[in-house]
Amino acid sequence: SRGEAAQVKVGKFYIIGMGASPDLVTIRGLEIIKKADLFILESASDQEVWGKYLGKKPVIFAPHMARIFYGSDPATLTDPSQKALAEKNDAIRKDLVAKVKAAVGAGKAVAYLQWGDPMVFGNLYLLEMLPPEIATEIIPGVGAFQAGSAALKRNTVYGWDTNAVILTMG
Repeated sequence: SRGEAAQVKVGKFYIIGMGASPDLVTIRGLEIIKKADLFILESASDQEVWGKYLGKKPVIFAPHMARIFYGSDPATLTDPSQKALAEKNDAIRKDLVAKVKAAVGAGKAVAYLQWGDPMVFGNLYLLEMLPPEIATEIIPGVGAFQAGSAALKRNTVYGWDTNAVILTMG
């Protein structure tokens, strides 16, 4: 019936930047967190830090180090220790993708919480591995360099000796 069709919940996968400290999550991020059915975190310490936002909702873990060898075919590696790690991480990633697909397919909102702004050094392999029919959205967070600039009360882009910010990684 029409009433039943209107009640069907559409699932979605969100990546939420939680800011550089727990009090820097954006209002938009908090709105998604409130409606989330399942959370993905990188570690148990994240669960401790963001516990007040999570409540008693279920949490699964996507270890940050599972990104190692992402994009590599484990079968092409000849070093036994590298091959073993690549296979382990590949299995972790595939398991996470299966869990996200199942939850979103069941109409659940899945929120992957990440420090700072996930588009700056974030762990995005889940987003990249999901099939295109899975609805996704990224909620940017307040990154550490923005929070640092605010704490120092200094503009990082304009000053007598600066006119740009370049994000880089060693």
